[in-house]
Amino acid sequence: MKPFNLEEAKAGKPLVTRDGRDAKFIAHVPESVDSSRVVIFLGNEIYVSYEDGSTYSKDESGRDLFMKTVKKTVYVNMWRNDDFSSSWGESETEEIAKIVAGRMLGKKIFAIAIPIEIEE
Repeated sequence: MKPFNLEEAKAGKPLVTRDGRDAKFIAHVPESVDSSRVVIFLGNEIYVSYEDGSTYSKDESGRDLFMKTVKKTVYVNMWRNDDFSSSWGESETEEIAKIVAGRMLGKKIFAIAIPIEIEE
């Protein structure tokens, strides 16, 4: 799990709790006591946490906040450069990867448009 990031949460990036539930950022209240500065919506209830996403200062809790990892698929072309080293290029779609491969004149292409799933 990615550590909680208050600025990313305020920007609307998705959140998840330690126990795997989706959470929604509602507000940051810096004037509040330390343990209640971040307000979230979890299930059908409102909860608060510290600015680091923890629910309790020392003990782990299932409600501790993390940034939800977002998976996406990219398409990779692999080829050999003139010095015999390998290179690769990443494209957002299979179609773009194939177009890029077609423009790789003079390169020895090993693979075209290999789908790879990455986490952001």
